[in-house]
Amino acid sequence: MAKPPPASLTRLANRLSRRTALRISVLGLTAELLIAFTTILPGAPLLPLSLPLLLFPGALVVHFRSVVILSARKETLRELLRQVPWQAWASFVGLFLACWWMGADSITQSRGNPTGLHGHYFLNDHGTLIPVSHSEYLHAIVLSQRTFTLIPAVFYALGVIVNLPPAFLRESGNAATQIAPSDR
Repeated sequence: MAKPPPASLTRLANRLSRRTALRISVLGLTAELLIAFTTILPGAPLLPLSLPLLLFPGALVVHFRSVVILSARKETLRELLRQVPWQAWASFVGLFLACWWMGADSITQSRGNPTGLHGHYFLNDHGTLIPVSHSEYLHAIVLSQRTFTLIPAVFYALGVIVNLPPAFLRESGNAATQIAPSDR
């Protein structure tokens, strides 16, 4: 069994209530998946490349809380899986695999970060600027958007599962969704 997190981390994680963490997780997951969906539409990219980066800090906050909650639990992973409905875990595994596959595909197709300088388009491959056409530049933006939306989407999805309300759990009890009774 893992060593429980320090009390200071537990208090910090409890500052964000289960309900608030669940809301942030659901909204963040929805926004990330919608942005990723726009990358397959005709005329993509439809949204600025910086938009997924604005959502990234929320994924870190939710993931921090999820890790602290999961590490503070006294149950084993098997007991946790028994409490969460199979549909939630199946959805998470499906989402994880789809995001992993699409993210890996986007990373392997990418030849560098899209960069525009003085009206010309380049891909920045670790400091080497590769001149490209406008369409290749736009395709690189699409690949970057997929990468930077699908990876945080997995962290938001885990936040949804970890912060499910007790009513959704098979065995009722607050232990599955919080560290201490002070969590609302």
